[in-house]
Amino acid sequence: MSYYITLHDVRKKFGKIEVLKGLSLNVKKGEIIGLFGPSGSGKSTILNLIAGLERPDGGRITLRNTTVASDNVFVSPEERNVSMVFQDLGLWPHMTVEEHLKFVSDDRRLISVVLKQLGLEKKKDRLPEELSGGERQRVSIARALTKPSDILLLDEPFSFLDLKLRERVKKTIKDYKKKNESTVVIVSHSVFDFIDLCDRVAILKDGKISKIEKPRELLLEFQKFYYRKPKR
Repeated sequence: MSYYITLHDVRKKFGKIEVLKGLSLNVKKGEIIGLFGPSGSGKSTILNLIAGLERPDGGRITLRNTTVASDNVFVSPEERNVSMVFQDLGLWPHMTVEEHLKFVSDDRRLISVVLKQLGLEKKKDRLPEELSGGERQRVSIARALTKPSDILLLDEPFSFLDLKLRERVKKTIKDYKKKNESTVVIVSHSVFDFIDLCDRVAILKDGKISKIEKPRELLLEFQKFYYRKPKR
């Protein structure tokens, strides 16, 4: 089978700390896959490696059947055609909401639609400092959804959103994926964020993928672990 995103035996160290220890992951075209694990398990590092913001210390990464990182190959981020929502949002303080979207696309109709879908149409002339945390997060998501790309990376995209907004953003992501036939990788610390969104969830442990499950199977395991009766 041909995969759209492949990480094979990928290793990454930061100083003396080895975060990824020969990690391998295959993602099919049009799939939405979640990355789940404790803080420091390498979830965000995987996104940064796919986007080209970090170089692996070993292994190989391929996108669309083309090697973009290996021992002797490194394709720069701007040549990978990847759209990303950063955990720190990465908004530009001098740009309004609408200007953020215009920076990555000249499709005015698309910009208008995305602003409306994410409830930002009345905030389009505001600067980031004039927005709430949840509004800033939605601007970051809107920018990523406006940029033409068939690979979308989302790093903790729901952390500032209440339940109602989470469901709204989930629907927008699913609509975007369907329309653009995009492949999506999403990082979250909450099992519930994957429900009704992801096709599969990869669970990280000790620098590798320990297993891959359906979101509802993962939720059942989570519930059994945290709500089991204590032994007498």
